[in-house]
Amino acid sequence: MDPTAITAQPTPPPYDSPLPEYRASTSTADLVIAGLLALVHAVLASPLLVYLLVFVPRYQRIFADFGMALPVLTVAVLNVADMLATLWFLAPVLLVILFGADFGMQYLLHRRRPPRLLLWTWFVLGGLLPVVGFFLAMLAIQLPMLTLFDGLSK
Repeated sequence: MDPTAITAQPTPPPYDSPLPEYRASTSTADLVIAGLLALVHAVLASPLLVYLLVFVPRYQRIFADFGMALPVLTVAVLNVADMLATLWFLAPVLLVILFGADFGMQYLLHRRRPPRLLLWTWFVLGGLLPVVGFFLAMLAIQLPMLTLFDGLSK
């Protein structure tokens, strides 16, 4: 056998990484899609913030005027609304941080190679959370109001 002859080495089997595979390049479409998905989350969260900042303080005055005993969930909603009203100047900073974190997560999950199940799970759960929070806050405020109306009608 000729010592100068090159012998072919067997190729090693491909490495299966447990980490997800990401695309190497960043396209403008990735940034736009991540931004739009994060914007949808921000739009879905805005009714909750408006309800807590504008409408809940009105109900808080009504509850205080009548000296009502309130359920725990109602007290929690009133406390969150009071905290938001007190620390209103931190709201823009907090919103920018949350929007940036949501944008970053949407961007990373969008760049991920299939499956994109995590992207859509994040999108759906991130959209459902403020909607469910809005309805829970409304329920927590409206149930004592129904009790009040029932007591006043007698």
